Amino acid sequence: MKKLVRLGLVVVLIFSASLNNSCEKDKCGCDGAEKFKLTEEPGTILYDEATKQVLWRSKYVQANFTICDPDLIWDKVVEFDSGDDVLIWGSVKDDCMAQMNQSSYYYMPSYVLIIERIELNEFGH
Repeated sequence: MKKLVRLGLVVVLIFSASLNNSCEKDKCGCDGAEKFKLTEEPGTILYDEATKQVLWRSKYVQANFTICDPDLIWDKVVEFDSGDDVLIWGSVKDDCMAQMNQSSYYYMPSYVLIIERIELNEFGH
């Protein structure tokens, strides 16, 4: 009888654990699901050589974009001056701010961007 109770308890624990896993939040950040693609999107590239942090400010999309894995594209980024107008192709993902700050309605959306291609915007401004 004790073995049946233990077995029943194990089954209940496994079942409840599987229910909890199905309610996890969406994966976000650089490994998260793609929200949308950018194709030849104009904006400004900003970077700091000391920290190797790279940001991109879209000309039309009101949001903050942090670049995923800037070390992988650093050589391409420094071909431009920080503040240059560029065209971006890439994959945009949630940066986790919406999940961490669910009660905040008035923040600017924040995304992470995986740059696939970057070019100087010769017709910028």
